[in-house]
Amino acid sequence: MAKSPEKKIEIPPNVMKVLDGCSAQIGKKQEDSFSQDVFSEIMDLGIESPIEQLLYIALCTVRDLNNIDHDDPEKIDGEYVSLGLGIFPQHEIGKYYVDFMIHFGRKLYNRKDKKFESKSLIVECDSQEFHDRTEKERRYEKERDRYLASKGWKLFHYTGKQILEDPLKIAKEIVVEVTGLDAEWVSTDAKY
Repeated sequence: MAKSPEKKIEIPPNVMKVLDGCSAQIGKKQEDSFSQDVFSEIMDLGIESPIEQLLYIALCTVRDLNNIDHDDPEKIDGEYVSLGLGIFPQHEIGKYYVDFMIHFGRKLYNRKDKKFESKSLIVECDSQEFHDRTEKERRYEKERDRYLASKGWKLFHYTGKQILEDPLKIAKEIVVEVTGLDAEWVSTDAKY
C-alpha cells in the first residue's frame, strides 16, 4: 500500500532517543573495527616509519570516509588486477623499493575495447629522520626517481613536516589524483 505524499510522519522523542543510542553503538563498533584493522595492517605490513604509519592511516581514513572499494586483487584476462584503492607500502619496482605504490582500478561496463582501467602513483615520504642523511643516500634516491620516471611512474614527494601538519590533506590529494574523483566531493572530515 503506497503512502500518501501529504501525510507527515512524526517520530516521537522516545523513538529518536533509541535511534540516537543505536547510532552511537554502531559508530563505536565501526570506530573499534577501523582502529583494530588499521593497527593490524601496519603491523602485518611492517610499516616502521612513524611518518609512513601516519600517511597509511590517513589514506585508509580518506578511502573509508568516501566509501572507496579496496578489494583484493582478482584475475582478469590472465592478469591480476586490484579493484578499488590499493595501498602498498614498501613496494618493489625493479631493483628499488618505494614508500608507497597507490593503485586504483575499476571495471568498465559497456566498453568493448577495455574491461577495466587503472592508475597508479608512487608516494615518497621524505622525513629528515629517515631520508637525506648522506650524499650517497641522496644520489640513490635521485637515481631511483629517474628510473621510475623513465618507466612512466608518476611520483609525489612529501616532507615529513607536511605529513605531520595535515596527513588527511595529503591523503586526499593522493586519492583524488589516483581515482580521478572531484576534490570538492572527497571528504576528510575526520577529527583527531
